[in-house]
Amino acid sequence: MPFHGLKTDLELAVLVVSAGAVSYFVSGQVLTNVLFTFLLASLFFLVGLHLDLSFFKAIRNKSKQLSLAILSVFALVPAIAYIFSYVPGHIGDVFLVLGASGAALSSPAIWSNLAKADGDLASYASTFSVFGSLIFVPVLLLLFPLEINYSLMMDNLVFAVAPFLIGVITQSYENYLIEDMRIHFSKLSFWLITAITLVQGRLILQADGVIYTSQLLVAGLLFGAFSVLTFGYSHVLGMLSGFYEKEARAIGFISSSRNIAIAFFIGAHVSPEVVLLVGLYYFVRQLMGVLFVDMYLHGEPKFMERIGF
Repeated sequence: MPFHGLKTDLELAVLVVSAGAVSYFVSGQVLTNVLFTFLLASLFFLVGLHLDLSFFKAIRNKSKQLSLAILSVFALVPAIAYIFSYVPGHIGDVFLVLGASGAALSSPAIWSNLAKADGDLASYASTFSVFGSLIFVPVLLLLFPLEINYSLMMDNLVFAVAPFLIGVITQSYENYLIEDMRIHFSKLSFWLITAITLVQGRLILQADGVIYTSQLLVAGLLFGAFSVLTFGYSHVLGMLSGFYEKEARAIGFISSSRNIAIAFFIGAHVSPEVVLLVGLYYFVRQLMGVLFVDMYLHGEPKFMERIGF
């Protein structure tokens, strides 16, 4: 086993175990809710810190590609999510939440670079999607048949908007700690998302509202199908629009990856089960992204080799 592979495995194990420890040793409904709010606020801070604000300069040169990416993120993917929402129960609800959540921030660019696609286009479209969410997310939520306490959501909006803006402002400061957080954005986000998922899972167990393993399995399979479908149609649509292969591939990665921070925030105002399912979607999404990269580069999955076997 290569040393760098072992190092990666150990880092992943430390992240998972430490996130699990945080969720396990914090007890009490109030304390757990406070921890959930703090973790979610931290995630929004990282989103603001990691935005690629140079995307404004790229709009002129990539206007057609960005237009298709944004159309896909806020129109075509929500339409597919709406079809998946006919699955009964919380699984159907989580697809509506994902459909309204915009595109992920860093993963599409990482996967695009690994798959020899247009990483810059993916980064620009991701940032554009974050700002576009200010307009499109409320519209989609009003269109979708989700039962949400909008009054409570407006009250809690400060826990998302304030840390996000602080993160954006912090970008202008030169500090080694800030730079480290930007460099290790993916690891920090992974830890926060893992911790939020485990915290919410514990809340569900405490409330005796257990989602059975079979339901989680069904949800995971549907999340995989959702990722494949949204990636495939947007990639084909990019090719039919006359874009280069690497641009169409980047649009595929943008479309198949939803913004977890926004999804957590929306899901928290729907049900604890939906929040847990958003966390499950994140892990399935990561696996599917790796699968897409492997298929482009090797023509077959390389999961076993990636974990050292």
